[in-house]
Amino acid sequence: MAKSRKPVTSKVRYWPGSLVQPTDSLNQFTAMALKGKSIRVIAPDPDLIKTYRSFPTDPRGKLALVLKMIYDQPTKPDGTPRPPTAQEKHDLATNMYAFVASCGFAPIGGPVTLTLTGKIDRDASGNPINLRTRINNEILRHWDNMIQHVLSREPVEIVPDRISTVLAWSEHTNRFAEQTWFPQDYHTAAARAFAKLLVDYGHLIKECPAPKLRGHIGQKCETVFVASRPNKLYCSSACQSRATTAGLRERDKRKRKPK
Repeated sequence: MAKSRKPVTSKVRYWPGSLVQPTDSLNQFTAMALKGKSIRVIAPDPDLIKTYRSFPTDPRGKLALVLKMIYDQPTKPDGTPRPPTAQEKHDLATNMYAFVASCGFAPIGGPVTLTLTGKIDRDASGNPINLRTRINNEILRHWDNMIQHVLSREPVEIVPDRISTVLAWSEHTNRFAEQTWFPQDYHTAAARAFAKLLVDYGHLIKECPAPKLRGHIGQKCETVFVASRPNKLYCSSACQSRATTAGLRERDKRKRKPK
């Protein structure tokens, strides 16, 4: 019977928040991903340290920053979407990693494991997507999916199909005990960091129901925001004012309606 091969782990340097990514490391990432091998990476970055130290300590502030990372898209002066600049990608990657680290799920300057599939993602033009951008996009999509379940008050999957429950031996008690094991990769760390906030503050995430500013009839604002209190419904005083005005107009219309 053939022996099972252990997953191959390789240390290559990767800076989640850095604009500088050595070509040889990126090529090594791609080659190993296609072979289905696991990758262990190192994440030291001066900008990352600076961002981490200045990161909000207030849980609501952290949650608001995560929503900003997910939903704030770069736009042109006319309001149409545009691709992010290199600096914007840099800032996003740095903030994402600093958030995960601030929640205690990733080390600053220590090793991090990335889980990659054997597929290379490509953009609309068919060009390979930068590894850092790909990883960030996957995490942002998962965070957004978690928020949609939060808004509809449905069960939120933290790490779908990747959690295992085992009986682990304890040297302290000399007994077996049930433990839940999570994969030790950056994607899982990001999901668990966000889930940690949702446990205590997920009920404050709301979607603004006010009429959209300069929108068509029936269009809603739909801004996802962190409410300052559980009974707050609108993302801003302007939205609350529009909603109140729309309600008064609707009431007057019903009054004038002939019986």
